[in-house]
Amino acid sequence: METLKNLLIYIGIHGVGLAVGFAIAAILITLKEHVNKVNWLLRILLLPVVMLMALIAVAAISNNLIALLAIFWPKSDIGLNIWLHSNIILPAATSYFLLWNVYFITPFLKPYVTSFIGILWIALYVFMLYTTLNYGIVSEGGYLFELFDVETGFYGTMALIMSSIGGAVMAIKHSYDGELE
Repeated sequence: METLKNLLIYIGIHGVGLAVGFAIAAILITLKEHVNKVNWLLRILLLPVVMLMALIAVAAISNNLIALLAIFWPKSDIGLNIWLHSNIILPAATSYFLLWNVYFITPFLKPYVTSFIGILWIALYVFMLYTTLNYGIVSEGGYLFELFDVETGFYGTMALIMSSIGGAVMAIKHSYDGELE
């Protein structure tokens, strides 16, 4: 009975987190549809808020969805699935979604502003690459690594960095091609 209670609490917590993530993403998508009605100065002031909301939405949706899906995975697959999700899929999706939100909220010079923010994002990960290679500092992982006792390791940190840079480069390229509309 105690196990069932803990399972229901686990599902409830992650279900609420997933709902919050989808609600934030819905707010961002609704804002995208009506962004042309907002004054250009207000749009520039909203840029950091929208960027933060994008990061929170991606993290909430992906982490809670994976935590709920992990209930159905065999024990032998959980480590690899968490590692692939957290080091490859999530960083690329986070970079892309962040820059997609920058693109739609920017009032003018959209590809250039998206490229500037994207280059700053890439610079952060290049610095992370530098610290990893020179000082051996590896990523701790995140909530899912702690929850399922999975180690990131050197190769996980390298995959995370390359995936984040790849997602940002794709978003920048798509912004110049006009594919982020």
